[in-house]
Amino acid sequence: MSRATVERFESPYGGSWELASAEPCSSLRPFFGTYGGYIETSSAITRRLEMPFPRAALILGFGEEISVSPTGEEADLAPGHTGFVAGLSRGPALVESNGSQAGVQVNLTPLGAYHIFGVPMSEITNQVVKLDDLLGPTGRELIERLREAVSWDERFDLLDALFSRALAANSPPTEAIAWAWREIAREPGRVSIRQLANEVGWSHKHLIERFRSEVGLAPKVAGRLVRFDRAVQAISPGTRPHWSDIAVAAGYYDQAHMSREFREFARCTPMELWRRRLDDGGIYGGEIEELSR
Repeated sequence: MSRATVERFESPYGGSWELASAEPCSSLRPFFGTYGGYIETSSAITRRLEMPFPRAALILGFGEEISVSPTGEEADLAPGHTGFVAGLSRGPALVESNGSQAGVQVNLTPLGAYHIFGVPMSEITNQVVKLDDLLGPTGRELIERLREAVSWDERFDLLDALFSRALAANSPPTEAIAWAWREIAREPGRVSIRQLANEVGWSHKHLIERFRSEVGLAPKVAGRLVRFDRAVQAISPGTRPHWSDIAVAAGYYDQAHMSREFREFARCTPMELWRRRLDDGGIYGGEIEELSR
């Protein structure tokens, strides 16, 4: 029986999509989200904004190269990306493809990325790092094997094997930091960092330094990012959102508080983000006026 769930879509305007998903093996699940495979065929250039979120995004592209701007600015678009890791960020990234691409996306917890790649997460914060720079020849070999694989099951099995070896080879996160991350993610924006430091027996400064090294952001900023992501996930295309309800549910004091946070993390208002929201859940990265054409 296949482990992958596969869906296929056809657009009336041309183009097709194949999406595959599967859970990683049990030993990886504390660190990884669902494996997401994709094959997209289209004649149109596409641009999408990727909002910052509390995960490190690992992209394993085995199709055509894409261009990525970690700042979200068109002027910073850099071509030549296939496999790369995007660390935690305080702003959106811009991704451009020629319409045809294929690969697997894996979203890792920050501590999972720290464990898998064996480098301080602070070194890749607000950056897009090519897989070769993190894994060397192993990264290139993985991309080739994913390209040559004949099924999604085979691809996902390859990932299980590689990541399991990496977990065994690298040092795990510090237990105190893992606990602090869980507390911050549970009540984002409302946890006293000084109290966390007292609980683990560290100084306030030492906790912040270790947290930034293993997670990528300072604890307070990480909590704000978790809260922002909750609000973004509640904004669906179609029906106009009830902003005050979204703000309260996400953990903001009020709608004005949420709007200020959106301007920092999304570089736009909640309404502007909603207008960019595509039917498939993505966020349109071109000129916003084009959405009404």
